[in-house]
Order: sequence, then C-alpha cells, then structure tokens
Amino acid sequence: MGANGSRPRPATSGDAAPTSSEIKRELAEEEKIFQHDVPQDIQRLVNMKGLQDENFNKVIPCELCSMLHDNTRGSYQHFCSAAHKREWFDDMLQKSKAVQDLIQGWQDLNSDFVKEHAGVVGLAMPPFHMLQSKINERKAAQEEMYQNALPSASDHSDLDKLKRGAPLFPEGTPEEVKEFCIQPNYCMTMRLNYLNGLRTAGHLYVFAAHLVGASGLDPKQSIHFGVKKPLRMRSKAAQCFPAELALNDYRHSVDVYRVSIVASSPQQILKMVEILQGFGRDTLDRKEHMKTLGLAHYHENFVVERVKNRFVQPALGGYMDIVANVRINGYVSEVQIHLRNLFELQKDTGIEMAKWFKHYSHAPPQRTNNSAPPSPHGDGGRSGTTKFASGTYKGDLDEIGERHGMGTLFYNTGDRFEGQWVHGVKQGSGSYYYATGDVYKGDFHHDRMHGQGKFTMQSHEFYEGEFSDGRRHGQGQRRTRDGKTVEGTWWRNKRIEVVSM
Repeated sequence: MGANGSRPRPATSGDAAPTSSEIKRELAEEEKIFQHDVPQDIQRLVNMKGLQDENFNKVIPCELCSMLHDNTRGSYQHFCSAAHKREWFDDMLQKSKAVQDLIQGWQDLNSDFVKEHAGVVGLAMPPFHMLQSKINERKAAQEEMYQNALPSASDHSDLDKLKRGAPLFPEGTPEEVKEFCIQPNYCMTMRLNYLNGLRTAGHLYVFAAHLVGASGLDPKQSIHFGVKKPLRMRSKAAQCFPAELALNDYRHSVDVYRVSIVASSPQQILKMVEILQGFGRDTLDRKEHMKTLGLAHYHENFVVERVKNRFVQPALGGYMDIVANVRINGYVSEVQIHLRNLFELQKDTGIEMAKWFKHYSHAPPQRTNNSAPPSPHGDGGRSGTTKFASGTYKGDLDEIGERHGMGTLFYNTGDRFEGQWVHGVKQGSGSYYYATGDVYKGDFHHDRMHGQGKFTMQSHEFYEGEFSDGRRHGQGQRRTRDGKTVEGTWWRNKRIEVVSM
C-alpha cells in the first residue's frame, strides 16, 4: 500500500493477470496523479504516521481550532483542550448575552448552540410560533434573493434542463436511496467515521479535481475542501437519527468529508452530473468512465450512491445546488456542486440560516400518535411513536397522549431513557444512557434518580447504593478508577463520616 493509501485492484476474470512490473508502473502513475492533484495540506493529513492503524486516535477536528485530537468523551469532548472548549463556550455565551430579544436577534446566534444550551446560558426562548413567524419572513426573503441571482437569459436553456432533470438519482424514494449511502460497519462510531474518512480524503480530492477538469474548470480555483465539525455532526445525527445516535451509531453521517465545486455556468453543472451518473451502482464496467476523468491508471473504487438535484426541489430557504454521495473504497463522502452566482450569496451566513430554517420548518411541537392497540400498561391509552420537543418517544401512552407505562425516549441531545413512566414523568425502574457514555440503572421518582441504583461512568468508576432527588444520598459504595472500593454514607453527593454519640 502506497503513502496515499492506494492499492492495486485484482484483475477481473476476463483480464490477464498483470505482471509485477505492470503493477509497479501503474502504482507509480497513480502516485504521480495523487502528488500532482492533492494540495499539500491534505497530503500531510492523509500521510500521517499511524493512519492505517485501527487504534490511531487523533482524527477528530477541534471545534475551535480544527487541530486533530482524540477527545471523544469526558468534560471537553470534541475539543483539543479544556482551554479551547472554555474559549469557544465563552464566545458563544457572550454572543447569546448580547441578544436581549431572541425574536429580533436570532439570526446572530448559532442555532445548534441555542437549541442545546439556551437554558444554561439564561436565554429566554419565545413561544415557538412567534419565532417561527420571524424565521419564515427571513426564509421568504432569501428564496427571492436566490431566484433573482440566477443566470441571465443566455444560460436559460441549460438552467431549464437542470430544473427539468430528475430530482434524485438513482430512482427510488428519498428514504430508499438514503439507505444506499449508509457507511460500512467499520465506521460505526464518530472516531471511526473520521478515521476512515481521513484515509480516503486525498482520493476524494483527486476525484473532484478530475471531475472539474473534465468540465472545463480549473481545480485550483473551483474546489473547496471541508470537514464537518463534531458538534454539528452530533446535532444532525440527533435530529435525523436519534435512535441510532443513542447506540453511538454514526453510519448515517455521510457528509463528514466533502468537497464543494463552484461552477460558472449551468452547462458545466450538467456535464458533471452526467459524469457522476456514469459511476452509479448499476455501472458494471467503470473503465471508460475512469478514462473520461483521466484516471485510467487510478485503482481506487468510486461508486456514486446518490445525486440530489436541488435545482428541481430547492433546499429550505431556496438554495439550489447538486449534492452527490460518493463511496470511495467503502467510505461515503459528499461532493457539492454550486452555481457561482448563488454560492457567493450563500457564504457562511446562508449556511447558518439554513439550520434555523430546518429547526423551525415543522409545526409547533405537539403529540401525534400512531394508531395502535390499547396498551396493557397505559390505563386505556395506546402505544406508538410520539415526537416531543425533547425528542422521540416509543412506547405506551395514556388517554391524553402522555408517556405512561413502558417506553423509550430518545433525547435530541443523544441521551436515552428506557423504563417506566407515569403520566409523562419517569417513575419506577429504568435505565438512563448519557451521550457521554455514563449510565444510570435503578429507581426513579418524579423524573429524578431516587431509591436504589447504580451510576457507572464511562471511565468504569461507579457508585451503587441509595439516591435521593437526583443525588447520591444514603448508604452506598463507590469504586474508583484505580479499582479501590469505598463504602459509607453519602449526603447530597458527598461522602460523610458518621460519628456515634
């Protein structure tokens, strides 16, 4: 295997086996292409010592500085250091405090941060419908802005072809085609997703560079390389796939490594879409398509799993582009193709606005239940899947739609609770799984840990014993990280010495 992670393909049954000298010559040609096309900063990333080792950990970009680290758990997960987490949070905090009225200042804030930390930072959330009305006003104005920025009449015929094209390739429902893109099992966790994406990042850039070149564009002027940050990756997983996130499953994250291609005309976009579709799943012989890209001697396996044409059905807020998911040696990345007129308007502000539009595109939070037979636990209620503001619930419900009986709540934050409910609150026995890896199993009362239980931290330390009102309180034992066990009496989370009088 070469420095860029390349490997020779086995000969097909109809081919004569290549000689060792032919293999060496073709690998040298591939290495030459890689070295010529891929920018030095990306080459340094994919050539890092240890990248081919499954135990190599430093692959997650810091939320603040993008430096790669291995902090997937603990108090400063997703950041390279505690200092950088504090700096990032303080910046977000100051921006939040500067906004006195969210109805007027929502557009200045990070939507993911507000959604998760509004209560912590003391940001008063207005009624859903009031904020939604303001966001919809901005959405309508942005839709008009993008429509006005479309090319002049000279490009209208090609633009019309884009707008009349298939909204999705290959044919199928969006849900069916989305499942084609799922990552392999060896990309299950966030770390493994980043690790395997990093291994193929160079080949993604090579593919994009030759796609651009075949369309008459200069790769150095037209390609932007990007990596999704971990907090956004988790937030999107929580919103779209809460059940999978609760199991630490990130295989639906297929846009972590991506390239953005900026085209000057609709004609160039049409050309690139045609080439991409030639790499679809149903293409048996890819040699001719590789030749079209000038990659006849490149031995990586490229499969285009999905192409979304958002000129046919624009994104929320009216933005139009092409989004393709390309599987490279098993790992799925994203190729975005933009029209320059629209891309220059979008910038970072448009991307952040799109997140707000998505959060507030639905009806106000309400309980909507699937029809189901009467529940054996729910006092005449039903079982079903219900969406609440806090997350998605699957289980028993009472007659007015409250969680009641046995059920599981998948929180938007990535936490999960499985157990007993009484009219909307945790009551009885259950298990609470935190997104950080901590777990509590035991008794609950009025939504809090109360009674007998065991709290196990991701570091394997644990406390087992009595809880009261959400805190260690009463008799219990604690095992420390070094394996020592301490028994005694706890008072409001603190171990105390009981003195006999």
